[in-house]
Amino acid sequence: MTFTATPIFGSEFQESASRFAKDAEHEISSLHTSDQKRQFREKKWKECIELGWAACLIPENAGGLGGTLLDFCALLEGTATHALPLPLGTGMGLPAILLEPLNIKDKSSLLSSMADGSIHIQLIYQPLDPFLKQMSHEMTLNITQQGNLQILSGKVAGVECIPDASHFLLCCPNHEGTPSLWLIPRDDINLTVSHEIRIDSRDSISLSFDAQPLKNQWCIAAGPDFSKAYDRMFNYGALFACVEAVSSMACALEQTIRYLSERQQFGVTLSTFQVLRHYIADVYAKYESIRAFVSAFTRKVNDTGEAPNRDLSLLKLYLSQVGPKLAHTVIQVHGGMGMTEELWATRLNKRILMTNLEFGDGQFHAERAHQEIAKAD
Repeated sequence: MTFTATPIFGSEFQESASRFAKDAEHEISSLHTSDQKRQFREKKWKECIELGWAACLIPENAGGLGGTLLDFCALLEGTATHALPLPLGTGMGLPAILLEPLNIKDKSSLLSSMADGSIHIQLIYQPLDPFLKQMSHEMTLNITQQGNLQILSGKVAGVECIPDASHFLLCCPNHEGTPSLWLIPRDDINLTVSHEIRIDSRDSISLSFDAQPLKNQWCIAAGPDFSKAYDRMFNYGALFACVEAVSSMACALEQTIRYLSERQQFGVTLSTFQVLRHYIADVYAKYESIRAFVSAFTRKVNDTGEAPNRDLSLLKLYLSQVGPKLAHTVIQVHGGMGMTEELWATRLNKRILMTNLEFGDGQFHAERAHQEIAKAD
């Protein structure tokens, strides 16, 4: 019983990202305190920017690499093979995707600054996230009108932390309830920030604003055009979560099969136990199915530039069924050691489980897929 994970988006991007993540995994294993690990993640984030990853999806005429969706997914795939705890999707991919279709002032200059790393964008998409608005009780962020000023107040939680962010890219309803996009310099506002560590070892922050005045020039987009761009970005975010999950699944499955082929009990290797072989065969078949789904769908989106709601929701729904099943099986066949942080498969499992909650869980996407199918009929 053997299995070797093969890349979905094999390229130099994937290979270099995989090497980078593997080296980072070796380094972080020797760190023990939360401060040491946070400093390490900040250092690695700067190295990612120096490698040009932030410029991947930014057009060449704006100082970027002009890479394709497949190029960026290759980066995600490479880092996910070792569960690198850095927010590539929300920190480098989604801001560029959100801004791409918008007609905003000084857009080329903004993208160029993002590409060279002189601006670090902290994307705050949660106030408009239809899934989180249903689930979160810590989502009270709102904009009100007081005289001639628009005032930002409230709290948003569960934001993936971008190290050393210089600007907030805030997606939030304005005082009229219209979806709007704000580019806010971090140094020009006062707020309270609290840090948490998610189960997949990524940094998460909660932001609290207390009657913060907003300058009119910070609002860079609003209305139907922005709403359409936001919905597109939301779907891309869900797709990125699926790419990372499937990449992590492949490596978790490879490690588990290697463990069963090497570990002995009662004088024979575990891989000879029929019940364990059945467990692995079951999740392997499910993995191959979702791998093919992700590969075909991503290539279609790459060609068309659109991620249809129905197809994306069906993909995310299938992930919600396959991901936990594979993670549970990996833990079960490893026994007690499957619960230890030191085990590579355990860290991969945590990332797989976390992707199920990013940009809508299975129930949310089941309902959305049903609505889309009913609409088509």
